[in-house]
Amino acid sequence: MLLTFSVTDNIRLDRIFKHSECLGNDIITCYQRLMSNPQKWGKSEATIANYIRIISVNIDNVVEHLEKESLIVLLEHGLAALKENKVWSNLEYTALNSSERYGNCIKNAFLMLFKAFYDNPNLLPPSKIDLKGYVTDIAKLYRASGVLFYHYRAFLLYLVNSERSQKTLRDIKASTHVILVQLLKNEDYRKILGEHGFGAFSINNALWLDATRMERYNSVHFHLMLSHYDSKAFERKCIFVRGKYEIDLTDMYRVSPAIYQDLKNFSKIIGHSVGAHLKTNSVRDRFSAFKRALPLLQAVLTEEINKALLNEGMIVLVRIDNLLRELHHNKKLPSRTFLLLHEVCRCLYPERTPSLSSFRDNLLSFPNVDRNRELLCDFSSIKAISERMYDDFVDFLGKRKLDIEQKHYSMVSVYHNYQQIKSLVNKYSETFNPEHLQLLREHGIQGFGANGGLVQKHLLAELQSDVNENSLNRRTAHTYRSSFIWLMREFSISFHDVYPIKVSRAVRHNQRLKTDDFYTEAQCREIAFFIETLLRDEKISLYYKILLHFGKVVLKTGWNISPLLNLECDDIVEVESPITNRSEYAVVLQKARGGYRNDTYMFDNRGLKNQALKSAITDILEVRDNLTKDIRTKTKHCNFVFIFPRNGKVSKLEYAQVKYLSKILRRAGCRTPFVAQKIRRGGVNHIYRKVQKNIKEYTDTISHSFSVFESNYLRLNADESRYSLSQATKIMADYFTGKEISSDIHIITDLSTNQTQVVPTGTCAAKVNSSEAKRYSKEHYKLRSESSGSRLCADFLSCVWCQYFRIVLDSEHVWKLLSYKHFILQNMAMSVLEFDDTNHQRTSIQVLKQRVDDIVEHLRARDTKVVSDGFMLLEKHGIHPDWEFACPSMAAVKGAT
Repeated sequence: MLLTFSVTDNIRLDRIFKHSECLGNDIITCYQRLMSNPQKWGKSEATIANYIRIISVNIDNVVEHLEKESLIVLLEHGLAALKENKVWSNLEYTALNSSERYGNCIKNAFLMLFKAFYDNPNLLPPSKIDLKGYVTDIAKLYRASGVLFYHYRAFLLYLVNSERSQKTLRDIKASTHVILVQLLKNEDYRKILGEHGFGAFSINNALWLDATRMERYNSVHFHLMLSHYDSKAFERKCIFVRGKYEIDLTDMYRVSPAIYQDLKNFSKIIGHSVGAHLKTNSVRDRFSAFKRALPLLQAVLTEEINKALLNEGMIVLVRIDNLLRELHHNKKLPSRTFLLLHEVCRCLYPERTPSLSSFRDNLLSFPNVDRNRELLCDFSSIKAISERMYDDFVDFLGKRKLDIEQKHYSMVSVYHNYQQIKSLVNKYSETFNPEHLQLLREHGIQGFGANGGLVQKHLLAELQSDVNENSLNRRTAHTYRSSFIWLMREFSISFHDVYPIKVSRAVRHNQRLKTDDFYTEAQCREIAFFIETLLRDEKISLYYKILLHFGKVVLKTGWNISPLLNLECDDIVEVESPITNRSEYAVVLQKARGGYRNDTYMFDNRGLKNQALKSAITDILEVRDNLTKDIRTKTKHCNFVFIFPRNGKVSKLEYAQVKYLSKILRRAGCRTPFVAQKIRRGGVNHIYRKVQKNIKEYTDTISHSFSVFESNYLRLNADESRYSLSQATKIMADYFTGKEISSDIHIITDLSTNQTQVVPTGTCAAKVNSSEAKRYSKEHYKLRSESSGSRLCADFLSCVWCQYFRIVLDSEHVWKLLSYKHFILQNMAMSVLEFDDTNHQRTSIQVLKQRVDDIVEHLRARDTKVVSDGFMLLEKHGIHPDWEFACPSMAAVKGAT
């Protein structure tokens, strides 16, 4: 039979008819359908001819290799035989494996003919599976055998019939199929997979292990595939963390049943009798980490120990002498991995597992530092420099442990200073020359004072040099230096106060830069608004109420978080004042700094009255006496004020819960996070009280947003706008002691109509022998005793704040004021020395500058041109002649020009 084509040579079907007349006739039928409408099948005439020719040429090879039963059906029934998946699968397998060059073309050619035979372009071969709309090809598995292909195809069909989403199906197929394809590249694995299919994984453990080490391996997906094949042979081995989280340890069981049993026992201890404080997620993460840790552990063990570990379990690590110590010092094993392994051993074999501290030499212990725990500090680096110096540190620490109660500092301070001194010495140990090292090795810590303090001076010089080169933070260097001074004082070594680290200017500079450390007034109002709004919501839980009251106390008082969390019921005492006979509440907070100093805060009992503004003691008593009254007997933390119920347990409020307060406020619509440090630095108690008072006036506050409350309900006191001015007046009154200060500004327009005296900044309306003149005369009597005539005030620096000061509305007097600000006050500011107690001088000078600006602004409001001309005179001529007496250097410059 001849098939004719217009674009290529004709094709004879004699070879096909030779084997099966039925198959040949089916191909002719398909040829006619394909040629009648090529566009329907998406094939060109040339492609159709090429596929039929490939079948004709390779039919002998296919017949020779096709499985006998499938061959009989194919030859007897033709293309209709492909209706059976087994026959079609065998045909695909034969095509792909019998001809390396044309195998894929033969497979596709039979697919084209099958679609045409049943007149359905959407038919799929067995090697393609429709995963709920996504068609995927698994023909690569034919490389092993039809057995592996059948097993995997059955698994995918099972997934299709499940309720899993298409995305999940695609993920499962991607992770499992790629593992199988990678395994087939190994000839030994290909043979066993071809013979046994998925059953090979229960026969060959190496096959399983290699699969688990592959990059795309997903244990959940892979076990799902195998358990579908044989749920008994591939039973999942799982444990439960606190009866909540299921953890799949099937891979671990396959590697070592003994280690799996150890982990199963470990799950019954960790989070229960050991580590009961741990969160469930933290416990769960330990098992995930162990899966990653085991290969790292095996990599550093010998073959013999590794074999024993897999056979016997974790007991091997504690049974072999010094093995844990060797693992601790092995740099190839990450420290976090070792700590996990040690924790497992400690839980399983507590009596046989050495403590961590026994693995580390030269450890110094500091008791009662962090939550009454003992902290360890490694001083091996100090011992490497000088064993004598290390012994001195050890001896000194031993003495402090015995007499710390008699010292004015705590063990926390000792620990801090030790850490800073260790860091300091380590940082500059490489700069020590042989002479420095010899002094330290011979004399120990006393070596810092030997030979005129040679080593001491060297350290201080290096420290200052690094600060000046900006390679070390100034505050860090100052901390190093302070701890070093402490050490010299404790060992009665003379300290050479050379190469200083100045920090006063840096502190003030940082204070100016860190504006984000403070809340604005609007931010404080917002936090206070949302706290009060939430507390008026009857639906919020008791836990939220306690947390919000805690926030109220911090917002009102600015107290430290830590001592407030540790506030006990007994720390709140009601006492009667012997002076006023009024009842007061005393709240005692214990601060960790300053030797655990107790600070007492007093609250007037009147602050509890409804008609008065309630203070922070109201919120504390509300928590103690009302909110937590019923749950106080259900916890061992019953004496603490701030406790809360959660998940059936009553716990003490900790810092982690305080941080959750920001999330609560954010959910309610608050845009400002709750940061206690900002509240402490901002001093905003009055803002909270103001907002709280406004909220009380409206019973329906909860139905309004913060923006509505702020724009419609919040009423700010008009007098508060004068706050800055009144503060400036007070500062000036303190600065110019005895002088009557006035914040009023008097402007005159006609100098001729006023009887005034001329002063460098303007004019003075004071009379002869006025109170100001008498005050000035008394303070400067030595200067005035030999002169005669009228006695007038000459305190020109304070004129701008004087009640008699008058400013004339003209450009020359504006020039005088500007000269006073830009030359006189500027020279005063530059002359202030860098001492820590000079802030009040700078404040006073700044207030004087601000006063000049305020006067100029009042003049500008009256006549803008006068002020502009005054600035031009300053720019053109510099200092006004009336002020040259106070700034002779500027007069000399003008004379030279």
